[in-house]
Amino acid sequence: MPVVSPVNLTWTELNTALYQMWAATTQASNWMLTELFTRDVRRTTEEKMPPMGPVYLYPEARVRFPVLPSRSIAALEQAVKAKYRARRYDVIWRCAASLSTYRYPTPFPVPNQAWSLAFVNEQPVVSLRVADLRVQMRLKGGPRYHRQLSALRDLDEGQAVPGQLDLYQKGSDLLCKMVAWLPRRRQTSE
Repeated sequence: MPVVSPVNLTWTELNTALYQMWAATTQASNWMLTELFTRDVRRTTEEKMPPMGPVYLYPEARVRFPVLPSRSIAALEQAVKAKYRARRYDVIWRCAASLSTYRYPTPFPVPNQAWSLAFVNEQPVVSLRVADLRVQMRLKGGPRYHRQLSALRDLDEGQAVPGQLDLYQKGSDLLCKMVAWLPRRRQTSE
């Protein structure tokens, strides 16, 4: 959903913090991808590709990217590992693809424990940590977003389970993607 405005900051303060997070997220993602490739197996005389050994990058990432919140680094590591594993066979074994790269602005992940949602004056407001700031952002509403607002009301009322939130930049717009397990709606037959 598009962000209409920050509630407790100015746009300039929010953009400064977000640019810092997006730059760090992009750098951390590319660093993790390169480290996974470096620490993986190399093709020698094996008939089949051996399984990928365990690689734990979190402690090193915390030292290299102190500006990123710890929960975001953990979420980022899981996402980068999943992307790397999906292309691992083509990159390492078949040499049919090159290592992926992340481009700026890589979405800033915020795990479900680090964000909350509330309705203020019938408008959805998301609260989360960006850099060292606690940020509240008012999301877009109106009839065009009736499905999304219904899902957000389920989150606010505790009927849905929140998942990860990602902050994106698309053109000049700031977008907030929220993942959630929503209750099934019963279909009414007419």
